[in-house]
Amino acid sequence: MGDADQFFPLHQIHFRSHRHGAESRALARELALRWTLARRSDGSFDWSELPPAAGVGAAFTAQSQRGSVSVLQGIDTGLWLMRRDSIDPKVEGRTWRHDIFVADGDSADVIGVRTSVALGRNMVAPVRRPSVIAALVRNCALLDDKTQVQTKPLTVTKHDVTPVLDLLASPVRTLPVLFITRSIRGRTPLDAQKVADKLAGFAHVLVVMPDAAPTVSQHLAKEMGVQFDAVTLCWPVPAAARGAAHARWDMMQVKDPAFWPFLEAGVIRSSVGTKEDWLGSLVARLAV
Repeated sequence: MGDADQFFPLHQIHFRSHRHGAESRALARELALRWTLARRSDGSFDWSELPPAAGVGAAFTAQSQRGSVSVLQGIDTGLWLMRRDSIDPKVEGRTWRHDIFVADGDSADVIGVRTSVALGRNMVAPVRRPSVIAALVRNCALLDDKTQVQTKPLTVTKHDVTPVLDLLASPVRTLPVLFITRSIRGRTPLDAQKVADKLAGFAHVLVVMPDAAPTVSQHLAKEMGVQFDAVTLCWPVPAAARGAAHARWDMMQVKDPAFWPFLEAGVIRSSVGTKEDWLGSLVARLAV
């Protein structure tokens, strides 16, 4: 996949969709391509920036002053693979790389995004979840096990506890679960909607209501060895088996202005794996 050794991976997502078919995969490809385009004054997208081949899922390369957009593999290969390289206007030598794939996973559409960076002179790269991930999450019915990935927090009441506990125990869950408590007075220690939006694709954000808190707390303490607090993070079963430690933070820690940027960066960066992890079984379709 080119000069990958010059790029350092920052994060990646890989999900199966609840949907399956040519139309849903075409929508996912359109969302990916649209993200690369400039908007006209009326808010529409300027598709003239891309060649006609883009509209039919074929391979192409388009250059601009800010970088390039390429489809490295067209839909005829069974693995549509798009790459966008963007030159950072603020940091000399820094280039952002986003690889997006859409494929037929036999029984479901499979979609993934991987972000890498060539650092240039600045050896620190901030975590930036590209807006294309939120667009894919909102429109493509992405699933983590049987739970839909969302850009909004899920509310957990005493009537919703069982599916939440099933999600926590699932051996095929890939995303961490971030619990945020809600007090009897209806307050939460932060704006859960903003957190869920920033972590969309990287974590399930759940707001636990007071009536569900005792059951959730008992399960976490007994089954996962972590105490339930203002904010509690539970890693997937495979990650915990490899040594990832579940964590909790009390109200005083959560109020620290530096806490949320630290937590968001840690959760997002934890998604980094190899390209083989990112593609999964689809790696066999990768053209050499």
